[in-house]
Amino acid sequence: DSVARLGGDEFVILLPDLAHTDAAVHVAAKVLNAMALPISQDGRELHLSASIGISVFPQDGGNGDSLLQHADVAMYRAKAKGRNTFQSYSMEMGVQASKVVI
Repeated sequence: DSVARLGGDEFVILLPDLAHTDAAVHVAAKVLNAMALPISQDGRELHLSASIGISVFPQDGGNGDSLLQHADVAMYRAKAKGRNTFQSYSMEMGVQASKVVI
């Protein structure tokens, strides 16, 4: 598995050897649980949150660009649902996103 920072506050977690697609949901839940723990910094307690979008090869995209784009669509859906959650990409999300862009 690999984690990469795309820029700003956006990261990608690459899980190349998933036994099944539900494993990505399990990893997302673990990330959110870890981020729910407060962090102490310079005597202050910091609380973080994350919005996670999940896309899975090959059903959600046949290449890296489409997988990232679809994960981004799912992430914005997670943000719209109140943040600190995750959403898996679906074709319906893509249709709705394309209506917004057009």
